[in-house]
Amino acid sequence: MWPDALRIAREFVPDALQTLQKQFDEYQLKSGAKGAYSYMAQAKDWESQGDYRRAIETYLKVEEPITADQELIADANKRAGELVAKFMVGEEAATLLEQIGERLVELGHGQDAGELLLLGNRPQAAVHALLASKEWAKAKRVATELAPELEQLVDETYRDFLKNQGRIGDLIDVDVISAIDILIERGNWEKALETAKQQNHPALLDKYVAAYALELINQERTFDAVKVFEKYGASSNLANFNIYKQLIDQILNSPSSNYEILAALRNMINSLNENILKSEDEIDPKIVDIFLRYEYITHFYALLIALKGVASVEVERIKLHLNISLVRYIDLIQPDKVLYEAGTACRNFGEQYENLAFVFLNHYLDVVDAIEENDPSAVDNAIFEGTDIPTQFALPNSMFLGEDEHEEVKEWVLSVSVDRKVSKELPLDRRGIYEGSTIQIIGKRL
Repeated sequence: MWPDALRIAREFVPDALQTLQKQFDEYQLKSGAKGAYSYMAQAKDWESQGDYRRAIETYLKVEEPITADQELIADANKRAGELVAKFMVGEEAATLLEQIGERLVELGHGQDAGELLLLGNRPQAAVHALLASKEWAKAKRVATELAPELEQLVDETYRDFLKNQGRIGDLIDVDVISAIDILIERGNWEKALETAKQQNHPALLDKYVAAYALELINQERTFDAVKVFEKYGASSNLANFNIYKQLIDQILNSPSSNYEILAALRNMINSLNENILKSEDEIDPKIVDIFLRYEYITHFYALLIALKGVASVEVERIKLHLNISLVRYIDLIQPDKVLYEAGTACRNFGEQYENLAFVFLNHYLDVVDAIEENDPSAVDNAIFEGTDIPTQFALPNSMFLGEDEHEEVKEWVLSVSVDRKVSKELPLDRRGIYEGSTIQIIGKRL
């Protein structure tokens, strides 16, 4: 009845059409779902009559609360949008298209919204509609082909979505840095470092290896930090050198370092030295020399521990020479520690090295006195002049030994000091050079 009445009014009584349409709308509102289908029928009738504006207006009346059918509402909006794109122009058409597009996105029909906006030559709005409905691939394609200024927005929106969803696998392909950062936030450092390694970008891997090492150091997990560098390599990045030195100092001056720790540290330093040789950066030769010397130190200490359980005259002599050799690195190791260890090794070897034991342990006492007085000038290192034993070295904040062991050393040195048979000088070889030195008196290395 209503369609016929409206058609007759349109053809013969146009002045009454608006009033009749209003009455029809009120009737449809009370009719619920049935009313929504009547609107659809009426809109199609307007289409057939070529009255596209009225058809559009009628399709857009298919909304809540007349019907709760979301798909019916979406169908009505899509048809309205198609008519706008085909038969309307200007700002009004553009505004109406965008409103319909937004409604379709709300209804979960973002792809339809995008296609509709493209039909109406609104590529920018189409991209936004596709993004809102998470149609990433389509949004990227439209932006690339028709709205290149929005490509970055598409990439950023997609990246943010992946980050928020925690979809690391997909994010790696889009933004590997963000993916790695999320893995780190989750505490998954192993996966983060493996991901960085797979990028074949040394600087990227180096950045995260150093960051993880610092975190481990702050957690007092020194050995784990060394293992990270051993596994992924110690780069020649100057910014990392303080980290390396901190690890080296902590391990070499620790009384509890074992072979596994020292071997890992040695491998780390070896990796560093190899990378320094390959580096194109200008690195201070003094720094290069320091890390080469650290490699010798860790190697000697590792050998000492490895040989600890081996008992033979030949092995004991090797261990003795290793301890004596370590004194030439007194500027890189805690001085009282290295002097005590070398002096004790000489003392335990027997009478042949008693004089050298006295020299080292007596000097150990001088160093400890200087530590307690916080006065480096209190140590007279003249006895080492003409050798490769440094005469200048820093003092630690506290001594290496406990009080009981320290007192025992003092008593032994005191007892030997009154024995005129024991020389108080460094032993010389047949060339007149300290037998443990690797340089001649004039300073030339042997």
